[in-house]
Amino acid sequence: MNCHRNQTAVTVPSFDSRLYMLCFLPAVILLVFTPNLRYLAPLSLAANLAMCTSLVLIYFFCFTFSTVCPNEYTPVPWHVLRSLERN
Repeated sequence: MNCHRNQTAVTVPSFDSRLYMLCFLPAVILLVFTPNLRYLAPLSLAANLAMCTSLVLIYFFCFTFSTVCPNEYTPVPWHVLRSLERN
C-alpha cells in the first residue's frame, strides 16, 4: 500500500452524495418558500434544542468515559495485516 497517494486500502460502498442531497431537497424547498417567518420560529427552536442536546451528549461522553491507553491495545501480527492488504 502506498501511503503517499491519498487512497484507501479497502473500498467501501457508500450512498451517492447526489442521492443524499436529493432526499433533503423537498424539505429545503418547503422551508425556502415559507411565506411568513413566524412559521419558522418553532423549527428554529427545535433545531437549537437539537444542537444543544447534541453538544451536551458529546461533552458528556468525552469527559465521562476514559479513553483507552495505547499500551492496552493488543498488537496485530504482521501476517494478518499483509493478508488484509492483499484482499
